[in-house]
Amino acid sequence: MKIKKSRLKCEIEIVSYSKTNKSERREK
Repeated sequence: MKIKKSRLKCEIEIVSYSKTNKSERREK
């Protein structure tokens, strides 16, 4: 269960990171 939770957190972080990356690229 602990591993699953951390895995989900990693996925969420990756998604949010890619989202910010897209917005930053759009600004440029």
